[in-house]
Amino acid sequence: MLKFAPSCLNLWRQIICHFSVVLSLPLCAWADDAPLRILSPSQGGGVSQQSLNIEYSYDPAIFGKSPEVDVKIDGLDATITRGMAVKGTAPAQAPVDDSQPSMQADSKSIQIPPQDCEVTIVAIGLDGKKHTSTVRVKWTGTVASVKKEGRLLVLAIGVSQYDDETIPDLKLAAKDARDFSAVVAAQEGGYYTDAEVRTLVDEDATQDKILDELDALEKQAKDGDTALIFIAGHGISDNEKFYFVPRDADDEKIRRTCVGFDEVQRCAVGLKARAVVFLDTCHSGGINTGGEISTHITAMLTSWQTAQSENGAVIFASSTGKQLSQENLEWQNGAFTKALLEGLRGEANPAKAGPISASM
Repeated sequence: MLKFAPSCLNLWRQIICHFSVVLSLPLCAWADDAPLRILSPSQGGGVSQQSLNIEYSYDPAIFGKSPEVDVKIDGLDATITRGMAVKGTAPAQAPVDDSQPSMQADSKSIQIPPQDCEVTIVAIGLDGKKHTSTVRVKWTGTVASVKKEGRLLVLAIGVSQYDDETIPDLKLAAKDARDFSAVVAAQEGGYYTDAEVRTLVDEDATQDKILDELDALEKQAKDGDTALIFIAGHGISDNEKFYFVPRDADDEKIRRTCVGFDEVQRCAVGLKARAVVFLDTCHSGGINTGGEISTHITAMLTSWQTAQSENGAVIFASSTGKQLSQENLEWQNGAFTKALLEGLRGEANPAKAGPISASM
């Protein structure tokens, strides 16, 4: 956002006005000569209703007689409930000098969230330049109490090191699982009464232990709970179906030593709880593919889509059958997991507050 040229003055106005709120200082006086400005609510003012009337003024010499003014809340388009023009000179805002045309006033009514937020109006001048005016408002109304959900049950699995020397090791799959566990464990006491997290990485992520934990999760989950299953590591095909590769897998005995994804699906769709599965697999595009792995991954995802519509289980996969998952030490996570963790930490919700949904 840092730009110098004619816009640098507006930038410093925004910076200083921002800090005037933080330090509880009077709003900088030179903002009065801006061609577009919010008159009400005031900078740092309190609001107690979600319906908010934004009064603003504009210079017709810059924008014309009836400019299109957009309103954004925390950077997102606001819901306009009604618009009302207030013709005449802007109240309590004297022009800089008599040679300037009178500032015209207008207003828009918007809906804001029940929380502190930043309100910005945006208009394009006749010369094509964008002008903005921003105020931050403080929510003083009633804060809705958070309704506690059931338990959050988490099973995170990640394998970076393999016993079979023919299977290439990965760099970050085990760390992906640990990081996922740490992020979701922080949900305890928020929307969930408590979070019960099980993490299997490397030497603990054997075929038997993974299947045991899937069975335990199925028995443990109850109505009202939410179950998350996270899996990071290699994916492999035996020319019949798709498998997850555990620590003790044998590349020559896939069916007997790997975990079929149908086992994961069976667990997820059979749970009494809501189920969400995250798959950061197929880092290598398949180890022993036989040319069929893309078909089997695609079939698996198609089967999941059917299960989702019938049972409510949701799946997020890092790649489809013709794509490769990626990891990079500079990212400190696989690409999919990095984006997932950022979303779970709040980046998925541009408002940086409230719940995160699967459709965000």
